[in-house]
Amino acid sequence: MKLPINLALATITLLAIGCTKDTTEYHGFVKNNTKNQIHVEIFSDDSLVDTLYVNAEESKKIAYSSEEGDFEIYDCSSFFDSLVVSSGDSMVTITPSTAEIASSSDQGSDGTRTHECTVIFK
Repeated sequence: MKLPINLALATITLLAIGCTKDTTEYHGFVKNNTKNQIHVEIFSDDSLVDTLYVNAEESKKIAYSSEEGDFEIYDCSSFFDSLVVSSGDSMVTITPSTAEIASSSDQGSDGTRTHECTVIFK
């Protein structure tokens, strides 16, 4: 009698583990460390907006995506194709290879891994 109970318990445990799905989320931000407001045009498949203003010393979220699975490594340079930044009379195009990008990653207790990438303007 003990064997069928243990076998049933093992089956239920395996089903519960198999049904748990890890998720990875990707969040992209811009941070304006200048003393002036900047205007940013975002070129990205995952952008939340096409264009926005970012005040001095402010951060704004510009991109989000998620996928099933736990992906520990993420290249933050892949969250945007380019950013066109203007302030006053000047305008510059930022590409992933020329951007200053800060990144962080965290694993939540619910199985969600979060990658945050921030393009910093100085």
